[in-house]
Amino acid sequence: MRDIIPVISIISILLFSCNNKKGKAEQQPEIPASSRPVAYVFDGMSEDSLIDTAYVRTGFYFLAKQGERGIRMRKEHSNEIYALQPTPFASVDNMADARVEKNRVNDEIYQELHLFMDEKGTRDLRKGTSKQLPYSIAIVVANRLLYVAEVQSPIAKGDVVVLLNDYSESEAEEMLGAIKQKR
Repeated sequence: MRDIIPVISIISILLFSCNNKKGKAEQQPEIPASSRPVAYVFDGMSEDSLIDTAYVRTGFYFLAKQGERGIRMRKEHSNEIYALQPTPFASVDNMADARVEKNRVNDEIYQELHLFMDEKGTRDLRKGTSKQLPYSIAIVVANRLLYVAEVQSPIAKGDVVVLLNDYSESEAEEMLGAIKQKR
């Protein structure tokens, strides 16, 4: 095993050093700040340990406790930053279906994302929201921290409605597409 590590290191060095064509590095286009991911893995204490995270999957996450390793995300349409546990307690893998719908209440139209969990997802959601109340959970859809909500009672059924009034129809459809692709 000890002999393998130096060989792997040498191969890695060769691969990375042979990456440039004719000695010139390829120019990467500048990514606008608004398009950059806002999630980072961090230790909850130090800004020095921030590591870029490319994508945070759709799911329901517990907030990370101070000093606990987690994912740092900025809430959509806000400057609020939250630390989430790295793994969702109920994930997109167990979403059986999802729909974007519009509902009218008192002459106002509300855009909503309806999430329908399968049997395992329903159990995970119920178990995850049955801790000693109240506490907060984060709802992430397609790398977007939509809400941090205080849980007042367990979510016993596998149907969840997420209000999307701050999002365009195309953004809502994009989120729906990501859920259907299990992202």
